[in-house]
Amino acid sequence: MAPVKRNIKTNNTNNTKKIKAVLLSSAVGMAITSVLLFVLAFIMTKIDFPQKTVFPLALICSIVGLFLAGFICCKFLKSGGLLYGLLCGVIIYAFSFICELAIFNREITVVALYKLIIYIVSSMIGGVVAVNFNQNPLKTKKYR
Repeated sequence: MAPVKRNIKTNNTNNTKKIKAVLLSSAVGMAITSVLLFVLAFIMTKIDFPQKTVFPLALICSIVGLFLAGFICCKFLKSGGLLYGLLCGVIIYAFSFICELAIFNREITVVALYKLIIYIVSSMIGGVVAVNFNQNPLKTKKYR
């Protein structure tokens, strides 16, 4: 039996492409979240918001940024919506968690677990939506 030759260079370039897509889309997602949080902070200086609404509104901004991070990553890669959405969510959560610990110096609570779940689920949903976004049902084969 002849040995199987694998194209290692192509495999490495595919992996590099995937890593770059995940890191770049995570950075874009963090930038979008930052802009949304900045806009929210600006609105809060103009309008008097109750203190109870600050955390949910900030979480909504994060969800939108994470959804777009998963969407951008999987739109570029065209496959693996759950996996690459998960990776984007974990990267952004890790960055957010480390910054939160460094700045606020609080103890870790159950809220951190809730945030992890919300971050991962929202970026995974963005990835799945991106993979299924441009599938034209008219071009699919009809079975009779």
